[in-house]
Amino acid sequence: MKPRKIIVHDGPAHLDDVLAVALALGYFGRLPVERREPSGEELSDPEVLVLDVGGRHQPELGNFDHHQQKPESPEQARAAFALLAESLGLDEMLAGNPWYRAVNINDCLGPLQAARVLGLERLPKELVNPLGVALVELFAAGPEQVVLDVLERIGRKMIDESRRAAWFLPELRDRLRVVEVGGVKGVLLSGPALEDGWQVRLLEEEMERLGEQVGEKVAFSVVADQKGEGWAVYRRDDHPALDFSVLGGDPRVLFAHPAGFMVKTRELIPEGELLELIGKGVTKGRLSV
Repeated sequence: MKPRKIIVHDGPAHLDDVLAVALALGYFGRLPVERREPSGEELSDPEVLVLDVGGRHQPELGNFDHHQQKPESPEQARAAFALLAESLGLDEMLAGNPWYRAVNINDCLGPLQAARVLGLERLPKELVNPLGVALVELFAAGPEQVVLDVLERIGRKMIDESRRAAWFLPELRDRLRVVEVGGVKGVLLSGPALEDGWQVRLLEEEMERLGEQVGEKVAFSVVADQKGEGWAVYRRDDHPALDFSVLGGDPRVLFAHPAGFMVKTRELIPEGELLELIGKGVTKGRLSV
């Protein structure tokens, strides 16, 4: 059932409630948004979507507030945005985004807990950007229809990318595997080049997962070059065992960066030959990592 309007709390706006509104607009389309306390009648009306206010979590009635109870752990943190996503069947897909967990924990338990989960003493102020701050402030000031149009577009993009990622992830895992040359391990993605930025982000997460599985630092990654006709090989985290600058004279190489962190081949040479080439970039005086 499509709601006829959205109610969200007034006063200062926060990332959680703005994202919840964006998700609702992206899923249901254009709806009026009112920033105020809901009435008892509205809380009982399933055609009124109440977000981050009202003191109730009742998906069957369209009520998605989380302030009535405190989660016992960061793993249980479910802000209004996540509660709505779960009701729409989007929670599992959206949870694959790196920012998803941090938004939930920050809104439910505060920035200190969010920082600790991320392995930090506190959230760095460098994470605050003028674009995000301005959008939240514009929403709090109105919101004008133009702001709601932007939020609807953001919501659609969140949903579309999450659905595409869920579809693409099994294929990505089938194509990705751990390889080893010269005593160092890397990850190689076989098949065609990645097309979009969201695929690259997903690949990075899977590479990290594979690195954790092998139990050591992954030294390099290999993908089909998005810009050229060959392979692109990247040294990861400035791994001291690799220097690709020494491969510049090889006729199979299109470009080897002088800083040694990247090399590209002219064409998609066979994988065995590619690994032999990468092996020539393994430094003799390998440092322990």
